[in-house]
Amino acid sequence: MRIQDSGRPESSAPMRIENRTVTLGGTADEKQSIFARIRSLRGFGSKGSALVEMAVSFPIMLGVMTGIFSFSIALHQKLELAEAVSNGGRVLALDRGDVDPCKTTAAAIYAAAPTLNPSGISLTFVQIGRALCRERV
Repeated sequence: MRIQDSGRPESSAPMRIENRTVTLGGTADEKQSIFARIRSLRGFGSKGSALVEMAVSFPIMLGVMTGIFSFSIALHQKLELAEAVSNGGRVLALDRGDVDPCKTTAAAIYAAAPTLNPSGISLTFVQIGRALCRERV
């Protein structure tokens, strides 16, 4: 190599740039086994795989969560109604001498279950085989 006045080296032979084709498994000049090619494909194109996995699993996950929430609301309403009816039974058992004990008991049940809709609750009071009173709302 000779050095020019500018301080850069000058090559006596012209530079040769190779035009090589690079494929997924390496260069075209190299021979690879089929197993090496499959291994090289394993990591190829994995950028969108998380998005695809989320798109597949999200509706299933959303359905399960909706089912859990619906079941918990129904269970809460059942427990609240059972507690309200228990409270109404105590009021009816302790209420002596009232002109209309069914009305008092129904008011106690509705007050004990404030989140339930009173129009959706049907009450029937029975005393030892005969109807004491019937509350239909």
